[in-house]
Amino acid sequence: ISPDGLFWQGGADAYGDLDTQVRVRDDASATWGPWQSFDAAEFDGRLFQIRAALSVESAAYALRVTRLSVAAFRAT
Repeated sequence: ISPDGLFWQGGADAYGDLDTQVRVRDDASATWGPWQSFDAAEFDGRLFQIRAALSVESAAYALRVTRLSVAAFRAT
């Protein structure tokens, strides 16, 4: 079983996706940048917003997130 198979409880005909996204803003800008998908990446900025975009292919299935964490580290 793949790691995804341990968590997905839909049938073989079901498809769902959780897309983690980030947008960045620095001190000099008054506007946020565009939403960008990421798994593991580096982003330059002072302020960050994180969201999880959930989607399913069939309305017969639903996704539920019970825990999501994001860690940020200062580059040296």
